[in-house]
Amino acid sequence: MFTGISTYVASSEHIISDLYGQPTLFAIIFGAIGLTMALGALSNAAISARFGTRRAIKGLLIIYVVVAMVLLAGSLLFRPQPPLPFFFTCIGLLMGANLAIEPNSSALAMEPMGDMAGIAASLYGTCFFFVGASLGSIISALLAHSVMPMVIGFAGIGLIALSLVLTDRHKAL
Repeated sequence: MFTGISTYVASSEHIISDLYGQPTLFAIIFGAIGLTMALGALSNAAISARFGTRRAIKGLLIIYVVVAMVLLAGSLLFRPQPPLPFFFTCIGLLMGANLAIEPNSSALAMEPMGDMAGIAASLYGTCFFFVGASLGSIISALLAHSVMPMVIGFAGIGLIALSLVLTDRHKAL
């Protein structure tokens, strides 16, 4: 899921300034998306406390996939670029959901590690950033003329993450 965040952070200025031709809106849009991300991160504790970590991840991933599919459909409908408000509303929702999902998934990944949680967290974090940043760089490089690579990336990321959660062997999901 870090691939989505790294793609957005690396490409947002290019998308707003070059693909949408609105460089004066960059600070406003970037700030609004950041606020949405902060709200997602802050709501994580309340969502997890109310529904439990596993159910929260599952529900948030379902929302993530639905928003990603709406974004994909809108992007296909309005080629080469979906309308700016539609695109960034969807991106904001995806980024907010992402920041609510990731801490829970990281915590669950460390749960069975016990005494080795420190080493496991180091390895997990390294892989998390390496894979996410690498894939994010590849997607960002493909954004020369259209947002479609990013949109497809978000849809793919969501589907992969949801399929992993739905095939989890824990009964609590």
